[in-house]
Amino acid sequence: MDKGKVMDKIVSVIVPVYNVERYLEQCLDSIIKQTYSSLEILIVNDGSTDQSGEIASRYAGLDDRIILLEKKNGGLSDARNYGLDRVSGDYIMFVDSDDYIEADMVEYLLNAIEKTDAQIAVCGYRVVSEDGENLPDWESFPKEKVVCSQDYWKVYHEEAYIYGVVAWNKLYRKTVFDRIRFPVGKVHEDEFILHKLLHIADRIVCCPAKKYQYRQRKGGIMNLRGHGGRRDFFSADALQAFLIRLEYFMKKGMLTEASYAFALAARQVVSGYEEQKSLTKRDKKRLIQYQTRLKNLGRQCLAEKISMSFRVKIISILIDRRCFKLLRKVKHYEDYFK
Repeated sequence: MDKGKVMDKIVSVIVPVYNVERYLEQCLDSIIKQTYSSLEILIVNDGSTDQSGEIASRYAGLDDRIILLEKKNGGLSDARNYGLDRVSGDYIMFVDSDDYIEADMVEYLLNAIEKTDAQIAVCGYRVVSEDGENLPDWESFPKEKVVCSQDYWKVYHEEAYIYGVVAWNKLYRKTVFDRIRFPVGKVHEDEFILHKLLHIADRIVCCPAKKYQYRQRKGGIMNLRGHGGRRDFFSADALQAFLIRLEYFMKKGMLTEASYAFALAARQVVSGYEEQKSLTKRDKKRLIQYQTRLKNLGRQCLAEKISMSFRVKIISILIDRRCFKLLRKVKHYEDYFK
């Protein structure tokens, strides 16, 4: 590979910032000290009320690669979209402002994506505490491989769940986001667009090295923070996202992927009823609506040539959500309910 040619590529790093004064310097230091220097660093100050704006302004004065963008608070998706609308680089990366990255993360992913002619490169991550201490990993990562978009779902479901769902451990060719933006006002925002990104990216390179440091902190808004890494806690937005994904797979005739999406949605329904007492009135209403939608989609799938495992999932939910929950615990059926 011609290193000089690679160095001509500009990587746009989008850093949404909201009230992270305790962590922001470490985050920005990890970006400006990258071994790959051809960066455009877009700091999007999303209406911070602490010293985050002052810190970002100071860094912008020290490094001319930094572009400081100020906006009213609109949430993580809105801040990411604001940055996406203003990037000029060849590649895009997201770094959450309470996290930080290894010094060679950009170079590592860029080399992988250029070497394999992929549209997206993905790397592993470490989970760290608020003070930066390593915490037990929630999952392992596959060996390096280049996969098509459909095969990537096998990695996502069978090998490394978080590896696939988050935006921040990836490098994207800019064209991947030409027509895609994050849904404003949603948590689990990445779940809403993952299937769209993969549809556009016909080649994804999966890299095992853990180059991203994901901070688990109280008050964080990422979908697993505050839940100890559990996948089965209720979120009405996550349930909605899984249903949208299920419908997408059905339309594309991707019935294996639809089976996984159905299981994820069903697990959300089960969790929702288990946590019903703590739900808001609005989320209770959404839970009932989405459960009905899930059952209707399941009935449509039963008319297709689907696997026995998919059929068992659907029938168990149609009988009763508790039947689905019970069968998940039976060893003979456990692989049916991933």
